[in-house]
Amino acid sequence: YEVHRDLFKEEEFEKFISYGQQLIDDFNEIDRQAINPDLLFEEINDLKSLEARFSPGEEDFEYIRSFWSEFIRTPLTPLQDQFLLYWKQLPVLYHEFRKRLESKNLSYEGMAWRKVAETMAEQDYFSKYTTVIFAGFYALNKTEEKVMEALRKQGKLMILRDADTFYTDNRLHEAGMFFRKG
Repeated sequence: YEVHRDLFKEEEFEKFISYGQQLIDDFNEIDRQAINPDLLFEEINDLKSLEARFSPGEEDFEYIRSFWSEFIRTPLTPLQDQFLLYWKQLPVLYHEFRKRLESKNLSYEGMAWRKVAETMAEQDYFSKYTTVIFAGFYALNKTEEKVMEALRKQGKLMILRDADTFYTDNRLHEAGMFFRKG
């Protein structure tokens, strides 16, 4: 809240609390998926710049294109203007919140995973182990994939899965997709 209050001085705690958890959840997902927050929060001014960010056929493109196309039309509604003002502050809020947490040696889950994933090459923490076991993971996010891949390359990774062959052996069964992925 303190970082948010520094950016949005008129915002009272009682109003912030209604969406503060959602902000943290969004920041958590940004970090867990190793998304570049500056690109994510950049304002889209035309559909061509949006198209340039996506590979052909990316499933999220149509949803995002539809969302931002509402902001390309002019004139904007007062609510759209207010949203864009807030949107432009989100990268500052994201980075300042992370700095504040780091200064206190604190983290949220996604921030911790991102830090480990981005520093695996320099990590000596895992050197004392011959095997690192991951159990109970299902649909991995990008940071989990990076950590596991680094450990696999070191020959230290063991993944324990509990999956029914009914799902994993049937390529047409969607429920086994993440287990078949690797």
